[in-house]
Amino acid sequence: MPGFYDALNSLKPKKIKKHYVKIEGVDVEVNLKKKLEIQQVGEANYFCQQVANGMIVCKKPIVSKEQKQTVLTKADEGVQLLDKNPFWPTVQGKKGYKWQIK
Repeated sequence: MPGFYDALNSLKPKKIKKHYVKIEGVDVEVNLKKKLEIQQVGEANYFCQQVANGMIVCKKPIVSKEQKQTVLTKADEGVQLLDKNPFWPTVQGKKGYKWQIK
């Protein structure tokens, strides 16, 4: 095997694959695990933040929607209450109360 060691020495090292994602119009280099996570969740749910040694990818915070609460209001047609207690409705009639969303 006269040329075996010469062939081994002449092999080029394998290039390391770089992974990029496009967030807010900027290509950012990330590792494979982060790229797969961004593809699964969606690029719209991430933003780029500038730091001293480059750019980092951060996930946007999830803002919960405001829960709408109902309020007991006076109405022309509504439920009559016993001693104005909302837990004791008596009959449906005129000049009563009803639950209404703010």
